[in-house]
Amino acid sequence: MNDLSGTPSSGSSLVARAKAILTRPNEEWPRIAAESTSIAEVARGYALPLILIGPIASFIGLQVFGLNLVFTTYRPSLGAGLTIAMTSLVGAVIAVGVLTLVAELLAPRFDGVADRTAAFKLVAYSMTAGWVASALSIIPALAGIGGLLGLYGFYLFYAGATPMLKVPKDKAVIFTVVAVVCAIVINIVINSLTGALLRPPTPTPYL
Repeated sequence: MNDLSGTPSSGSSLVARAKAILTRPNEEWPRIAAESTSIAEVARGYALPLILIGPIASFIGLQVFGLNLVFTTYRPSLGAGLTIAMTSLVGAVIAVGVLTLVAELLAPRFDGVADRTAAFKLVAYSMTAGWVASALSIIPALAGIGGLLGLYGFYLFYAGATPMLKVPKDKAVIFTVVAVVCAIVINIVINSLTGALLRPPTPTPYL
């Protein structure tokens, strides 16, 4: 039996929690809100393993298939591929931290509570859809589809706003919209940084 009352301590409990938040969010959020797990426990036992899916899949995809550009295919070196993967990983971790602070600071302005642990759980579990969908980046051409599937995370965030941060239901939509705008801005910055690393070097002209 999977114990979801605490930190996911095994692959099976992690998968069970991910499946539950994706398929039954309205039932799962109250269970998450009642748990006493800390930020470190959720980060270590749930968020980080799922965050790793994207960088690992992308690294494999770029090494095997490469990135199709207009007139050529760019296949980064092993070192460049690892740099891209690490940048993606660090960016994802930073995004979770920043969005946690955003949710914590925004909640009282929408009659919710400023609870950092609850805000972290709201952000981390809401991002499940995007992290799972990032597995599609193992085939670079499908990475965009994975991004679209990750949009389901916005609904997950909305569904969890009331159970986790006590934002009144009638204000949860606006709270989510403001948080999503912040998420988009953060994502643009991170993607710009990653895109700069993905861009192949410009050939040096011979004199």
